Amino acid sequence: MDGRSDRDDLIDFLAEGPYAQAGVERGETMGDTKSAQMAYAPVLEFLGSRERLSEGRAQVVRRLSGLNIVFADEVVDARYRLRAFADVLAFRYEKK
Repeated sequence: MDGRSDRDDLIDFLAEGPYAQAGVERGETMGDTKSAQMAYAPVLEFLGSRERLSEGRAQVVRRLSGLNIVFADEVVDARYRLRAFADVLAFRYEKK
């Protein structure tokens, strides 16, 4: 383990944009992590709050709806068994 946080890994992923690896191992970041951190600041702050994420789907959607977010109608990911999670929510965020 290299001591990196989930937040740092997410910022790396966001900075790579559409060229992000589809795997678990961290690659060489192609993007500007500082810019990604600034651009996604509202979402990163929200995702960093255990309390906000544990409120339930309706509350999470309500809190995020003030941002420029589009929610997915369905989440399909063969890597995970969806029954292993209490709930699954996917969204796309774009800065205004």
